[in-house]
Amino acid sequence: MASESTTLYLKADRNVEVSKQNVMLGDLLSMECSDKTILMKVKTLRILKIREEKEQRYVISVLK
Repeated sequence: MASESTTLYLKADRNVEVSKQNVMLGDLLSMECSDKTILMKVKTLRILKIREEKEQRYVISVLK
């Protein structure tokens, strides 16, 4: 029984600066996938919601 699989390629840069409160996975990583539906779902996964209005720096590990 053969199962069909789709590969999603991720590339993370060393440093990324984002200036919005809702940080999505697509804001942090470059992605490629042959299935555009999966690609759009993964790109819009929310990683972080910054609640405070003042400017701060957050450090997030790509492994998290």
